[in-house]
Amino acid sequence: MKLKILLVSVLVAVVAVGAGLYYYRSVQQSREREAYLSATRSADDAVLRQYLQLYPDAPQAHRDSIALLLTRSDSVEMAWQSAFQQREPRRLYALIASHPSSPHVSRARRLIDTLDYKEAVRARTPEALQAYLDRHAADGAFLDAVRSQLAALDGAQLTVDERNAVRDVVNRFFAAIVTRSDSAIVATVATPLASFMGVSQATVADVRTYVATLYKPDVKQLSIAVAEDWNISKRTARRDTVSHPFYRVAVSIDVSTEHSEREPRHELSTYRVFADVSSDFKIQAYNTQHLPDE
Repeated sequence: MKLKILLVSVLVAVVAVGAGLYYYRSVQQSREREAYLSATRSADDAVLRQYLQLYPDAPQAHRDSIALLLTRSDSVEMAWQSAFQQREPRRLYALIASHPSSPHVSRARRLIDTLDYKEAVRARTPEALQAYLDRHAADGAFLDAVRSQLAALDGAQLTVDERNAVRDVVNRFFAAIVTRSDSAIVATVATPLASFMGVSQATVADVRTYVATLYKPDVKQLSIAVAEDWNISKRTARRDTVSHPFYRVAVSIDVSTEHSEREPRHELSTYRVFADVSSDFKIQAYNTQHLPDE
């Protein structure tokens, strides 16, 4: 009877231990499956490596799958680092599209933003600046700077009417020199001029003096022929925190001088004229550079 009781006790103990082991193995297998699924869904190398460390006895198929993911992850990491080093937006865009959950995405977007901004500023055309605004409207770090540059550039676009008005005032000034018309000089120059033939803050009197030097006693006639190599650009100057537009002009002229009969001779000199014209179309700076004969 005692032997029977002993056998039953041993049998119960064996069953209990077996059940415990089965339960433990079931729990471990369940945990391993959950960890495996979590690791396969993760893009984090640390999670993948932790799985391999925690479950050395996991099914070989699971371990091989995780190892393959790590290999691919290493390859992707190399691709990210190469793209960052090359600073190529197209490659970065491609990696973002392929790996949208990568921890590198935010850095890549910031780098793309910076590269696109630098390209837009380098090109400095309305199209390039607007393209940056369109591409980075949601999260661009340089939106305000680009909008300001675009506004300034739009304001710097020269219209046909402005170009014609600038040419007109400069031509009328040349005509005033030829005719020695004081009223025409007054009508075409600002008071004072920021610079006139090297004189700062020049007055109309300085302009009259300059014209007088052209007409020496032996000068019979003077004429000015204006070339068609006009270069006119619209600029902005800041005074008292206010922006003031003006026009910068460069054009070549031939000055022909006929001397009196006592000493008859003809002189022809070529000059490059550099002038600034105010927004109300008055010459506010005027200087020349003599061009040597070819």
